[in-house]
Amino acid sequence: MPDRTDRAEEIYINGFRYPVTGPVRRFLASRPTPRFVLGEDHAGAHQDISRVKWDDWRGGIGIERMDPSRDIARAWWSTCHLRQKRHLTLPALATLTAASGVSGSWSVGAITDYANAIYAVFGVAVRSYTAGTNSWGSTLRTLPGDATSSLSNFRLNDVLYMAFAYTSGYDYYNGTSWATSGTDAVYLVYWEDRLWGIDSTGQLWWATTPGTETNDAQLPLVNSAVTNLFTARGPSGRTVIYASTTNGLWMHDADNVEFIRTELELPYHPDNGLGAVTWRDGAFISSGLGIYKYVHGTVAATIQPVGPDRDHGLPSDYRGRIRKLIPTLNELIALVDATSASTVTTIFDNDDTPGMGEVISPDAGRSALLGWDGQGWQVVWTSDAATLPVTVAHVANAYNDYRIWWAQNQRVYWMTLDRDIVNPTQISDKPYAASATHETPWFDADEEHIVKTAVVICTHTVTANANETIAVRYRLNDDDSSANQTAVGTITAAGHNEYILPSVTNRAGVAWRSIKFVLDFVRGSTTTNTPDLDRLEFYFVRKEEIRWGVSATVVIPTEGYGLQSAEVLHENLFAAAASGIMVEVTWRDRDADDAGTVNPYNYYMHLVGFTGTEATGNDFSGEFQIVAVERDASHR
Repeated sequence: MPDRTDRAEEIYINGFRYPVTGPVRRFLASRPTPRFVLGEDHAGAHQDISRVKWDDWRGGIGIERMDPSRDIARAWWSTCHLRQKRHLTLPALATLTAASGVSGSWSVGAITDYANAIYAVFGVAVRSYTAGTNSWGSTLRTLPGDATSSLSNFRLNDVLYMAFAYTSGYDYYNGTSWATSGTDAVYLVYWEDRLWGIDSTGQLWWATTPGTETNDAQLPLVNSAVTNLFTARGPSGRTVIYASTTNGLWMHDADNVEFIRTELELPYHPDNGLGAVTWRDGAFISSGLGIYKYVHGTVAATIQPVGPDRDHGLPSDYRGRIRKLIPTLNELIALVDATSASTVTTIFDNDDTPGMGEVISPDAGRSALLGWDGQGWQVVWTSDAATLPVTVAHVANAYNDYRIWWAQNQRVYWMTLDRDIVNPTQISDKPYAASATHETPWFDADEEHIVKTAVVICTHTVTANANETIAVRYRLNDDDSSANQTAVGTITAAGHNEYILPSVTNRAGVAWRSIKFVLDFVRGSTTTNTPDLDRLEFYFVRKEEIRWGVSATVVIPTEGYGLQSAEVLHENLFAAAASGIMVEVTWRDRDADDAGTVNPYNYYMHLVGFTGTEATGNDFSGEFQIVAVERDASHR
């Protein structure tokens, strides 16, 4: 590349050199950037300092990179309780019950309640939990096969029953004695004063007396297609039976004794419909990590995706499939199995029936219970260990306490559920988990390309002390590695806390393009205590990337300059002013090849000012005052 300017009082514009009168005048062309505010502002705020305020987390998890216009109430991942504005706390405490005492290799296939007690099937052994002694007691019933579903507290002929299905039949209990029905059953449901069941072939049956079953409709699908049986509102507003299948949702038409395919059709997958329940105003059907809300209208149904797979999904360690959906008062809870599964082989033909093909296994990771309140998803509980699936769950008011019960790794857990929206400052007996972590999305102020300066992090806590603490960390520039994080401080007292960046003795600030915050919540030995965060505030300075401008008096001599005629120089200068693209401008004898890097003295600029005098006729000489401004420093 040729030298740019090798003489004093010379400038290079758009490929040609020109003499200048006197020195060039450089100036800073960057414009002041307006203050950025996200979240409620406050009076007296510094007009040069931008601010982000997090005090509402009800939007839930699932946003990896924040859109400031809509995602201020979202998190990327959080195991904290997110349901109250201005209260970020530990989640509820999960209690692990005693081991069942059943030996061998098996899983918990069903949990249900009956007569104010919880029953679980450990492999094929039915046992009842005694809360006072934390014991599962002895086996009450040995099923002929592994439990596939359960149904409790249904009344036939004025007798209250509990039943467990196991594919080749079902066993039922009337409070006094057990009995067996040999009618095949995989799933059970109660509808219009009858017990209904469906077998692995899709044959539906009903009974008004257990053990005396009558066949009804047949699903027109291959064997093992049905994945659940439940009731929900039908097209006339009447509650009807639905069967979720590997191919989508089917509705039972009792008048015509048939199944009708609904609008919710899904590509074949063995996970489709494993979770299928009615909650509030609709039916909810899972597909992998997705959930579809299905509401049957008088003419057509509405289908809305609401699962935790929306937006940016879940962190890879928690991705998997939904095995069950459990309705509760405040939330729809999804059991997410994030463990590895063996590859499943399937086919696809024109009728969406199974055949050859491959279904990819979900990622190995930590299973979890996730809750959705209609607004956002939060984490209810996560497994301590990877590769251990959650299998079943049940909600009941047994032992006069509203709880969710679930099974993992041959053990049963329970957690007390809120029956209202609980303000943590107004209760004193709620037990909390020992720790939790809250991770914000990446935030770049919609200016990832601009380096900004972080100056202060502020927090306000409702509750914090030496035992109930919150550790504050941040990460920079889209780097989630453990090495890329900076500890700011640990909150050990309620009220306002301020952290100068990078330190109280060095107030220079921290340069960043994107930033996220990680908060670690920990409590002491008192289970009813929790640190409680009211708000997190982040203050920073926006400064547009440096852009330079230059002004100079350019001379075009009558005789020309640098082996170029005056006319050529004149035409080139005017072409630079009219150019739709930026032109190269420099006044130094330096080239990028000198150091192998971008030349700090070569600029790509627009001519934004142009005045002067010029001769007439065939004389193209003149003297012009030009002003040029670079548009983006990265063009250098």
